[in-house]
Amino acid sequence: EEGMLNLSGHFEDIYSAIGPPIYQLEQLSEAGNITLELDGPLVDVIQLAENWTGQARFRIKCTNIYGLFVWSNEFNITVMNVDDPPALIANPPTIATQEDEKHITNGSVLEYVCDAEGDECGVEIITQPGLADTNISEEGRIGILPHKDRHGPDLIGIKIFEKADPSIHLNISVPIEIAPVNDPPSVT
Repeated sequence: EEGMLNLSGHFEDIYSAIGPPIYQLEQLSEAGNITLELDGPLVDVIQLAENWTGQARFRIKCTNIYGLFVWSNEFNITVMNVDDPPALIANPPTIATQEDEKHITNGSVLEYVCDAEGDECGVEIITQPGLADTNISEEGRIGILPHKDRHGPDLIGIKIFEKADPSIHLNISVPIEIAPVNDPPSVT
């Protein structure tokens, strides 16, 4: 089965054709961070403590139908850190402005994101809206300059990334709403 270790290839027993061996698992290191389970000759990790990294030591006892047994060598399972990408904790609100009026947000888009490991995050615009030109400061404040006489709803695509490794990122869409302005009549 996928993701499981099959022990049957690691133990030889001339009596296995008569009856399958019985496998027992012994954890040699402190228990609690990782739990393995045996299903016949299959070993599976069934529990892993959240955000735990380290090594756990085990060995396997294989007993044949006549009660004869052998212990495996000790083996380690090493759990390495996985750096989770930034995550959205709340949807950013719609940014409202009027056509032909420059607008800069008071808050930062980073207020709506957290990183489980506390890594410092950066921001960049990846998709410009069709109704405005936008920019984003290093702190995550968004500047919007609506196009002349353009209004309606639109979206800004923003990439939030870990500064130490920009490949670890989250893409979000921030909604904008540009309200129409009744321009005074002009003489041509």
